[in-house]
Amino acid sequence: MYKFNFRKFTLLLLILLLFSSLFNLVSGEPITERALNRVFYIYNAPNHRLVLLGPTSGNHVKVYSLDQRLVTELTLEANKPEAINMEKYLKIISEEPIMVYSLPLEGGRAFATYFPSETGSFHGKKFYLFTPTPEVRIYSLETGVVSIYNETGLITLIPVVEDSYTHYILPDWDPDTYMEKMWVFESTAEIMIYGAGGGWPWYTAPAADSEGIVGNIHYAHSLAGGHYGSLLIIAYAAGEARIINLTNPSQILTIEFEKPGEFYFSAYPGTPFKLESDMPVLLQAGFTDHINMFNGYTGMHYAGGWRNEEGEVEYWFYVNRHGPAVVFAPQDVEIEVNGSSHELKADTWIELKGPAIWHVVSPIPLVVQLQPLDGYAVAPPDLPPTEPEISIETGIDLTIPILVVVVIVFLVLLFLLRSRRRKANSSENI
Repeated sequence: MYKFNFRKFTLLLLILLLFSSLFNLVSGEPITERALNRVFYIYNAPNHRLVLLGPTSGNHVKVYSLDQRLVTELTLEANKPEAINMEKYLKIISEEPIMVYSLPLEGGRAFATYFPSETGSFHGKKFYLFTPTPEVRIYSLETGVVSIYNETGLITLIPVVEDSYTHYILPDWDPDTYMEKMWVFESTAEIMIYGAGGGWPWYTAPAADSEGIVGNIHYAHSLAGGHYGSLLIIAYAAGEARIINLTNPSQILTIEFEKPGEFYFSAYPGTPFKLESDMPVLLQAGFTDHINMFNGYTGMHYAGGWRNEEGEVEYWFYVNRHGPAVVFAPQDVEIEVNGSSHELKADTWIELKGPAIWHVVSPIPLVVQLQPLDGYAVAPPDLPPTEPEISIETGIDLTIPILVVVVIVFLVLLFLLRSRRRKANSSENI
């Protein structure tokens, strides 16, 4: 007959607890962040256009300027890009889910972005690409075949292998007609597609193992025009991260993190790589000044969220000198920023400047954009599609000036009346 040994059970339990703590098991889960949504908040740079794309026809879209309360309305047709020019702090509300791409009005800048799949996730098996650059980079999460189509039909077939990287240039791409074209990528394997033109992009790499930006597996390229690039990793918990050079897979860089919010910033060869980590991380890569952490200006710049065991959504991110980061509140909410409490009204925002590390904690998902956008907009799904309160501009309040004018006129009239009386009195005395 088996006899229960309480001392051995207690000792075993303590060993298991110690063992788990050594591996820094992370509680919580990533929040979902996609590029196919009904509602977006965007910090759009001056001289940038927005391109709106939707999979359905007859879809009505409204675009609000949150600082000026201006509104633009348009109706989208299926897979037909529509461009508008609006600046700064925007809210976009659509009847059906759409995608939004931001790009400069003039050339010479990079278009550093990941292309969302048909579901809005940044990994998948079918993609409808609107791209202002002919360069496409395919990361394969599995082994399979990628088929590429344009309006004429099948262009090519590309075999891909798990953890492989393929650089492909779209044929017959025309800078004068790219606004009129959509490219279709269908794959038998899970893939991620990244695109960047010339220039010096610095961009956020979404996670390959979650529906958001923060995760344990990322694919990226430290692009730098053929030169050395950089990478920035911010850990959401203690643990180990491994950088695998996809050009030379035997080259592995191991990095240890001791606490949440700790970051690793370093130069890295201009090559594709895979990041694997024991804990969730935020990854940015591309070109930057390796010494001053200047960081490139262009690219898809978002901080992803992670829901902790208390149910709060946490954001860890670094803001460089190109910031500020803009944190949008989709509804009335009280958030914590580096330990300080802040109340935000719906459809308002705060700016967080750099260079600095920021930690934001919120009871609800937010939209945290680190720099002006070049690429696809990102947002959590199911944001409230409420229209911002539109304040009617009445001009300068003239109440006080009008009262002053009335008083002055009254005093002038009183002075003239007294002057006439004095003249009349003086004439009577002559």
